[in-house]
Amino acid sequence: MMFVRTRKILTAVVLAASPSIAQASDPTPLFVAFVGVPAVTLSIAALALPYLRPRFALVPSLVLLVANIPLMIWAHHVGYMADAGHWLYISCGLAACALVLSLVKRKAAHVGEQRGT
Repeated sequence: MMFVRTRKILTAVVLAASPSIAQASDPTPLFVAFVGVPAVTLSIAALALPYLRPRFALVPSLVLLVANIPLMIWAHHVGYMADAGHWLYISCGLAACALVLSLVKRKAAHVGEQRGT
């Protein structure tokens, strides 16, 4: 009985909120949800790669950093950088840190191999 009542209330809330979501005049939350958050998530994953696979981490970090440049240019022209640009700035900063860290780890692994032989 309680489950049916909760389900009816939840259905009413979703139906009441859906017109405001569907007819949103500001698409910035969609930009954050579909572009900003995935960009930061990929940058965090690229930041973890040098610790897991030092030799493999250089290329994904570089690709992520280069892919952010046209995305930031597009977001600036459309007008998203004023409201939600901090997501892309954070993503670029994390990708740059991942690139530097992968270079350092790769150099350390290369020096370690030379000393070991």
